[in-house]
This record gives sequence, structure tokens and C-alpha cells, in this order.
Amino acid sequence: MNLLNVLKLNWRRTIVGGVFASACYASGAALAAPSEAYNWDNVAIGGGGFVSGLIPSAVEPDLLYARTDVGGAYRWNVQTGRWLPLLDWVSADELGFLGTESLAIDEASPNNVYILAGISYFNSGRTAILKSSDYGETFSVIDVSTQFKAHGNGMGRQTGEKLQVDPNSNNVLYTGTRWNGMFKSTDFGETWSQLSGYPLSTTSNENGVSFVVLDSASTNSATQTLYVGASQFNNNLYVSRDAGASFTEITGGPTQLMPARAELSDDGYLYITYGDGGGPHGHWALPEPMELGEVWKYNTANGAWTNITPPGFTRPFGDISIDPNNSQRIVLSTMNTWLEQTIGAYGDRFLITNDGGATWTDVVERGFALNTDGNDWINGNAIHWTGSIEFNPFNTSQVWVTSGNGIFKTDNIDAATTVWDFTVRGFEETVPLGLVSIEGGPLVSVIGDYDGFVHHDIREYAPIHEPRMGTTTGLSVAPQNPEVMARVGTELYYSTDMGNSWTQTESINGEKGQVAVSGDGSVLLHSPDASGTSYRSTDFGSSWSVVSGLSINDARPIPDSVNPNVFYAYDPSGSLWKSSDKGASFSNVGNVTNNGSKRLATTPGVEGHLWVALYWGGIQRSTDGGATWSQLSGINYCEAVGLGKAAPGNDYPTLYIWGTVDSVRGLYRSLDQGISWVRVNDDAHEFGGPANGEFVVGDLNVYGRVYMSTAGRGIVFGEPVGGSSSSSSSSSSSSSSSSSSSSSSSSSSSSSSSSSSSSSSSSSSSSSSSSSSSSSSSSGGQCNSYCDWYGEIRPLCANQDSGWGWENNESCIGASTCEDQWGGGGVVNDCSSSSSSSSSSSSSSSSSSSSSSSSSSSSSSSSSSSSSSSSSSSSSGSSSGGANVVECEVSNINHWGSGYQLDISVSNAGTADISAWTIALNFDEAPQVTSSWNVDLSTSGNVVTANNIGWNGRLAPGQSTSFGFQGSSDDSFTPPSCGAVQ
Repeated sequence: MNLLNVLKLNWRRTIVGGVFASACYASGAALAAPSEAYNWDNVAIGGGGFVSGLIPSAVEPDLLYARTDVGGAYRWNVQTGRWLPLLDWVSADELGFLGTESLAIDEASPNNVYILAGISYFNSGRTAILKSSDYGETFSVIDVSTQFKAHGNGMGRQTGEKLQVDPNSNNVLYTGTRWNGMFKSTDFGETWSQLSGYPLSTTSNENGVSFVVLDSASTNSATQTLYVGASQFNNNLYVSRDAGASFTEITGGPTQLMPARAELSDDGYLYITYGDGGGPHGHWALPEPMELGEVWKYNTANGAWTNITPPGFTRPFGDISIDPNNSQRIVLSTMNTWLEQTIGAYGDRFLITNDGGATWTDVVERGFALNTDGNDWINGNAIHWTGSIEFNPFNTSQVWVTSGNGIFKTDNIDAATTVWDFTVRGFEETVPLGLVSIEGGPLVSVIGDYDGFVHHDIREYAPIHEPRMGTTTGLSVAPQNPEVMARVGTELYYSTDMGNSWTQTESINGEKGQVAVSGDGSVLLHSPDASGTSYRSTDFGSSWSVVSGLSINDARPIPDSVNPNVFYAYDPSGSLWKSSDKGASFSNVGNVTNNGSKRLATTPGVEGHLWVALYWGGIQRSTDGGATWSQLSGINYCEAVGLGKAAPGNDYPTLYIWGTVDSVRGLYRSLDQGISWVRVNDDAHEFGGPANGEFVVGDLNVYGRVYMSTAGRGIVFGEPVGGSSSSSSSSSSSSSSSSSSSSSSSSSSSSSSSSSSSSSSSSSSSSSSSSSSSSSSSSGGQCNSYCDWYGEIRPLCANQDSGWGWENNESCIGASTCEDQWGGGGVVNDCSSSSSSSSSSSSSSSSSSSSSSSSSSSSSSSSSSSSSSSSSSSSSGSSSGGANVVECEVSNINHWGSGYQLDISVSNAGTADISAWTIALNFDEAPQVTSSWNVDLSTSGNVVTANNIGWNGRLAPGQSTSFGFQGSSDDSFTPPSCGAVQ
């Protein structure tokens, strides 16, 4: 067996429906620790990171992938209106695979997809070709690190695509690289050979090859002609006419600009976007300012070049997309351009031409509107760094664009005012940096780039911290007075109302770093970034004094959970420092193993009980305030430790770690203070480990729920299958029918954050859609069969029984493969004696929206300790009308001193489909709505009118959806009555 095959054997994985199956097993391995089945999902934030590419299929409708720089890859699920994460299985040793350099669809068999993955600063730059034959449900890993390296978060990451599959001979793949020239595979990506005829190995900006374009239409056999763009000035475009054996430079194009992306039209023009740098931003050290750009088209027949740059535009350009039905109709995006889109929000422009670039229309200038889809944090932010713009090949009125903060689409690019939908449900790409679960209160977070959030319902979008300052590195909540909290970034803010409002301190010494609030909320400590000095304030930052005795560089002090006079700080050189005078001074009180994580963990409700993760040193604990430490046995690696709500019958909080138990790395839970462990994640849900934020946090209101940071997949959380136990102070509005959630909903893809199985409290109306989506059947009793493939409806193949096929211009799946999937899916037969036209996507969509909304009961801990939560319905109503009966119910009420939150379910109690609904909520006083989700709200007097927002308007009989909103109130708040208008 050669080395390449050894590498393949060692690194090949298969992830099926949430269960991990290894392709090989080590003989003689020790028995692993016991495990418990958990459902995994994301705290709902939405987007938040740079999306580096969109890749639609040219042959299969609605097949669309997105790749990111640090958050993995996703596939669009048009039935649910959500993105499905594909790489949640990556382990900490594969963390760099979340940087997806390029992605390619095999258009000859579009169930096949390939990803070039790796990040130079993770895992020693380990690089792989990830190969899937089932739309990314499972992947094999082909390690290519010894041949070439990727850097999905490098300069020029939005250029592309570097990786291509020859549609005429799909065993052939090409990939450009950053440092190693061009490579080719002739065995479906299993092995790779360098193309010695390509003259460049790398470029000065280390982006190397920016794109590879195949001219496959010019032949019916294996493609011979390919165009390669090089990310450099001069000598930057090459062509091969012998399948990569040799290359010739194409001259005559721009030499003082670099090619970014290109597309070949049916009439033989190669359209290319240019900028004076690799992007997405400038690189002054090279220098590559990214301030100038042009658009050109190259006539591949006669070699003529034409400058088609839109008049008045001089800055770089991102991408170009050609209408497959009209080669003269093209959309174009600028790049690193800062023009006003909405008031105060500056970003890129999108342009369209109907004459091959002779004239252009600025779509944004013509008319621009933003639909937040209930995600209000995107307000005030622009669509920017649009390195990828794509027509929907099967509906060219629809256009998609990437951004530095997510994905947007418009359904009518030709409208006088184009409405751009923030399309990020299921798409979570933030970098979490801090998290606190408040007993009897919300979940509070801080993240990179976009401040952070206060979540009263972790499955619903939440308000962003205001005022905003971007990346927020530190967060602290007063343990005995959680109304008081502080966060720090370039500024320092504090709150005295549990994060509902924030006030900037009058002064700050340094910036970023960490902040700590004393147990009673009377003292702030700030340890600035890259500083060995910490500062103390007793007047919320009006004045500061230097903390005596604490000289740890980048210190991370934390308050004791019980004693308001005590702070602790761990010094990785091997000592524990303690203050007993509210942070005025610190002294060394004990020695502990060195080189551990500075993120010390205290034990809720127990004074002096401390835990420290020591990486390869395992984990140690102290029960006397850090004076003495003991080693926990059986843990030979621990990266993060946290505590959460005690298990029923236990009086000590639950302990969680990300570490290694019995030689298996994972997330573990202990109910006996670390004597025994149960693994609560599986190999399909590793998320690359805690990464940048290095935290594992237990929920203080819901037993068994645990949160973890990631390198770019947002805040993930897990709950035991079958539900978690909520504290009495949190809302316990679980529907009595939660146990009736359907097998079809519980068998959704392991990587799908929209899976209703992740909700322990799905509503009864959600389960009514569990009979799975029905395919259209003709009258006369005909039976139709299809495959329920992890919650997605796929046609069955007529000509093969196993594997994936391609019939009738769409992909299909063999019946035996469909039946063999893990979970509750399989072949479904729909027999009807009358004509039916119910949408195959309605059930899946309804189940998804119900999961993401009505499941709030298990997580909806009210916003303060003074909360008065009600789990029962306050009111319900319905509209009459025979076949069309819409019912509504105020299903969850949270009320605290200064505000309230309502969750409202809407269901179709009739016998016919409805395509839209309107609900009226009548208050006794002005509702003072401050934020909402999953709904379009308007207020008139004491009446709030709620309309569906598009994706949740269509409801089949028995199906439901839900929405919610928050508002301001006083102690006299009375829940509204609810009535369906239509």
C-alpha cells in the first residue's frame, strides 16, 4: 500500500444523518466513554461572516452552494428556505477545513461536489480535497498537504473558482493553487499531478491562481481548452489548448490590474473582472491598494479585447454572471467600493447590462430596499465585499450576492426598486468570543465584528448590543447582581438593566482585552489587550486606578460566584492570583500547572470552587479559592471547561469540558464533579472544537444544554435528545404534544440547523406536518413514490436501485440507497383517489419554521429575575370561511419590569392551502414594539397587525408557523387578545 493510499485510509470519513461511521477502525483500541444522544443547533444570529463564493448548478434547479473563509460550506434548501451546514463533522485536527478555498459541482452528475479546503494557520496548513457523492451529506477526505496547500482565509479568497470538474469527462478535475501552480486529477479527485506546463508557482500576494475556466462547450469529448487567471500584475492570463499539458500567455489585457473572476459566454467571450490587488481589502505591504479596477471581455475566436467598464466606476470589481438564456444579459458587482446603499450604510454596487456591456444600469442607484427577514442587526450595515454575484440559472430574475456579513438575494433584478433579502437562516458564520448564561435570565454573548446579543430565546434572532463598536473581546456579568454587566472592545460599555441598554464609560485605559464585574456589580476591572497592567473603577469608568499586584500580560480576572469581594486570575506561568478587596490588590495564593487556558471557571453558587483547563496537562480543580489544586484523573487533554444547571436530584452544577477521555476528543459532561464522564457530541458534530473563543458554557436554566465557541460556525449548542429540564425561573411553555414530533422531522440532515429534531418543544401544529411532504399525484388513484432524504424530497430513480443517478434532467436516488439512510426517512408512497397539488416543500418548510420558533419554550428563560413568565396561552382566535380557517394563539408570554416578549403561533385549521395570513393583536395600551422576527408588523393605536413575510405564508391544512416580538411596558402589562384577519 503506497503512502497516498495510507493517507486516504487514515483520513476518510463518512457522516450519515447525524451518525458518524468510520471507514476503518483501530484494532485493540480502548473502550470509549459512554455517550448520550444530543441534538445540535446554533444560537440564532444569522450570517455575520465573509462569504467568499456562491456556486449554483447549471443543470439542476435550486442546487446552490456557498463557501466561506472560516465557517465551512453550505447547501441551500429551497424547501425550507434555510442553509444546511456541510462541514460540522470537522475535528479539531481538521479545523482548517472550515476555510473553503474553492468548491466545484460535477455538472455531469450534480450529486457530486468537491471542496478544496484548508487554512494556513490551522493544523500546520493541512489541506484536503473533500469529495461527496450525495450533495455534501457525506464526505471523503483526500489529504493533499504534501502536494499543495490551501488558505481559505487568505488574500484573494473571494476570487475563483480555482477548482473545476470537466463536465464532458467528469473523472477529470483541475485546481489552481496558491503556492504550487496547477494540478490535475483523472480519477475523480483521488490522486493529483502537477501540470508542469503552467509557468507560475505562486504570486507575490500568495493568491496564486485566481480562477480556472473550462471551455467545455467547444467539444463533446474531454475538455481541451482552459483559461487560468493569475493574481498578479502583468503576465496574468494563460490558456491551455491541450488539457493542461502546455500553457500560453494571453496578451493584450490589463497589465496594471489583477484578474479576479471570469465567465465564458456561449458566444465565445471571456468576461473578466479586475482590481489592483487580490482583495478583498488592500494590502499596503505589497503594495496592493484595491482602489482601482476594470471589466474586460476577451474574444476567444480572434483575440480582441474590449474594455466594458461601466462609466463613472473606477474601483475594483468582484464578479460577473451571464444569463444562460441570453449571453448579452450580464450582472456585475463592484468590490471594496463604498457608496451609499441606504442612509448611513456604504457598500458595493450591482449593475446589469442587456447588450454585452455596451451600457450598464446601476441597480442600487435605480432603487434599493433591504428586507432583514426579522434580523434587525443587519440594519445600518451594507452589502459589501461582493466577490460573488450569481444569476439563478433557472430563474434569471433572481440574483444572489455574497457579502462580508452574509448572503443576499433579490427576486427581481429588473424591478425599479430591487428588494434584497438577507438570506441567512441556518447560515451562522460568527466568531464567538464570550458567553454568559444568566440564571433566570437571558443568554448574553460577544462576538467578532458584530458586538454581540442578548437572547431570551436562543432559537430566534435577538437584538444586537447598542451602541455598537464591532469586535467585542470581553464580557462579564455580576454573579449576585446580573442586572449589571460590562463588555469591552475599542470602547467599554456597562449595563444596569441586564443588557437592555448600554452606557459608554467616560474613560478607558487601552482597549479590547478583558473586563470583569464584581459579584455585587459595584466594581469594574479592565485588563487591556497586550498589557501587563489592569485597571479598577468603582464609578462605572468615570475614574480608574491601577490594580496592585496583578502584572499578568493579557490577564483575565473573574469574580467569585458567591463572594462579592473576591476576584481570581490564572497566570499561565503556573500560579493563581486572588483579590479579597474587590480587585484593589491581588496576591499569589497558590501554584497550579502552567501553560493552561486563562479562561478560569468558577462554580455557580459555590464559593472558591475553581476549574482550569490545562490543554495537554488535563484539568485541575480547587475547592479552597486556589490555595491548593488537584488533578482530575483520566483527562489527558482539556481545552475548555464550564458549568451549568445541576441535573435533577443533584445539588452540584453540571461540569462540561472539551477534552480527551479514553483517547477520544469531544465534548463531555460530568454529574459527579469529574469522576465519570459521558460524551455529549458525536463525530458528526465536532465543529472544529472551541477554537478562538475557547469556551464551553453550560446553561444555568436548562439542565443538559451546553454551548461551545467555534472558529467561524457561530455559537453551537446541544441538548439531550428528548428534551432538557428547565428551571422554575425560566419559561416552561413546552407544548404538551412536543413528544409527537414526526419521524420525518427528526431525521433531517445531521448538518441542518433547521432540523426540527433539535427542538425539544415543537408545537402540536408543527407535528401535524409530520406526514412528510406529498408529491403531486394525478386523479384516478395513481400512486407516486419519492425519497424522503433526511427531510428533503428527492425523486426515485427509475433505472437504478442504488446510488445517485441523473434522469429527466434532474438527480435521483435509488430506492435501496434511500431506504438504507439513517433515521426516519426512506421511500414514501403517496396514493390518492383525487387530484392533489400540495407542494412537496410545504411540510418541510413548516416543520422547520415551527422548530425554529415554537421551540422557544425550552430556551425562553425570561429576561430578568423579576420575570413573570406564563407558559399557557393568553388568547386565541380564528377566521371563519369554510375551507380557509386561520387560527392564532399567543403561545408564550414573558414579562419583566420594563418589557415583554410574545410568541404567537399561526395555524391552518381549514381544509385547503393558504398562501398568506394576517393576524391582529389587541392590547389594552400602546404596545411599544421594539423588535420582531419572522413577521412584518405594523402598529395603529393599541392594535398590532402581523403579516407573513413570504416564506412562512403558505400553510397546508394542519400546518403552522410562528412569529414573535418584543416591546416596552410597565408592571401593568396585560397580554393581548389574538384574532386572525385572514
